[in-house]
Amino acid sequence: MDEYQLFTAIKDSISFQDYSLILPCVSVGNVPQLSIDLIINTLKLEHVGWLNDDCILPVIGNDALDYTGSLGHLHTAAEVYTSTEHKLAVLQLRSPVAKGKSSYFSQRLLEWCEKVGFCQLVVLSSIYAHERIDRQLIGSRFRFILNSKASDLNDHLTSDLGWTHMEPRDKDPSFPHEKETDSLFLPGSGIAKHIYKQSNSNVTSLKLILITMYCSQGDNIPDAVAMATHVNQWMKMVQTSYKGQFGVWIPPESWSSVYGSSHPRTLY
Repeated sequence: MDEYQLFTAIKDSISFQDYSLILPCVSVGNVPQLSIDLIINTLKLEHVGWLNDDCILPVIGNDALDYTGSLGHLHTAAEVYTSTEHKLAVLQLRSPVAKGKSSYFSQRLLEWCEKVGFCQLVVLSSIYAHERIDRQLIGSRFRFILNSKASDLNDHLTSDLGWTHMEPRDKDPSFPHEKETDSLFLPGSGIAKHIYKQSNSNVTSLKLILITMYCSQGDNIPDAVAMATHVNQWMKMVQTSYKGQFGVWIPPESWSSVYGSSHPRTLY
């Protein structure tokens, strides 16, 4: 199977030329996927196709979005949505990449992105909060990493937006005999590191911005709202003064039961 067959379009003449692609990694608390739900549902993005790759574990389910009117239509593990107004594409991953396939899938994904004309790839991930070192306990829970092609974004993200680079993880002096560890430490982030490393190779000339958040498993809806808001601070997808329960975001109907129903009041 080559890169042309990775994406299956619903209709002809779909163009991704000079679009940005946002990709969530299946990671801690499913925060990236939940934030993608908010982006898709709020912007009412158009469903244009899906990825068909044996690296992604198969899953099917009913359409979870409010605005499509396609209840009863099956959706799969990797759906693609777009907005021509924002020159934006979003890939919603609903299942993880199969064990041992992360590097191969990352390479194929980047090759496809390059072939169809995306100008940049925005990767969202979440990492375990309990793995923070001392200097990461204070301040923002968000960090970002740029590949070598996206270095021109650094000044805007740090100076104008006040974002924080991901700090390298140094070798622990308490364990002098421990082997050298990778300075890019992203525990629980799924395929994020694989995509980042592949993007720095000759596979692609794409800009890649990896945005990650420290969090823990639990009710991660507040984390998802925070992540979508953080990304929107830079990408300016939603510009409105309206603020509801979830800020500027409109959650899909599927969120009404994402963590089950509340406890029966008759218990107390």
